[in-house]
Amino acid sequence: MQHVVWDGRIPEVQTTKPLVALRDKTEHMRRRRPWTCAFSTTALKGYEHFITIRCVQLVEALENQPNGEVNVAERISFFSYDVMNDLMFGGGSEMIRDGDIKGLRRFMEAFENLVKELKVFREQYQNRAIARKKHGSPQEGIFYHLVRSVPSLVAAGALAIVVGSDTTSNAVTSLFYFLLCNSTACRRPQAEIDELGDQTKD
Repeated sequence: MQHVVWDGRIPEVQTTKPLVALRDKTEHMRRRRPWTCAFSTTALKGYEHFITIRCVQLVEALENQPNGEVNVAERISFFSYDVMNDLMFGGGSEMIRDGDIKGLRRFMEAFENLVKELKVFREQYQNRAIARKKHGSPQEGIFYHLVRSVPSLVAAGALAIVVGSDTTSNAVTSLFYFLLCNSTACRRPQAEIDELGDQTKD
C-alpha cells in the first residue's frame, strides 16, 4: 500500500503520477522500462565521470574545514544530492560548495512548513526538467534515458532526486560509521585508495 501514501504528495492538477504511485501493474511495467535502461551496467559505467568529480569535490570540502570539525553525514547528503542533480539535470545543485541555501535537502529530511516548501521543491524541479528538455541531453545521465519515453519528466526528476540521493546518503553514511567503529576494517579500503594515488583524480 506504499503507493497510496504518494497520493497526498501529488498536486491535484498533476494528471501523470510518478512511477512509485502507479497502481496499474501493466502501466508500471511499461513506465519502468526506461528506468531499467538508465540503471543498466553500461549506463552506470557512464556515470562514473560525474561521481568522480563530486568525490574529489567532497574530499576537498572535508579537508578545508576551518575548525577541523565537520558533520560528515550532512556533507554526504550534500554529495548525493549534487550527484543525482548532475545525473538527472546535468547540474544545477552545488550543495557541497554552498550548503543547503535553498532548504531543499532539509525539506526531504523534515516536513516543516510542508505546503510552502513542497511548492518550492516542485517548482525547482519543474524548471530544471523544462530547461534540460529544451537544451537536450548530450551526456548520458539518467535524463538521457527518460526524455523520450517518460510522460512526466517533472515527476520523474523529483522521484530520482528524492529516491536516489536519500538512499545513497543513508547507505554511505552508515558505511562510514561502521568503518570508523572498526579500525581493522577501515585500514583495508584506506590502503586500497592510497595505492591508487593520484589516479583517483584522473
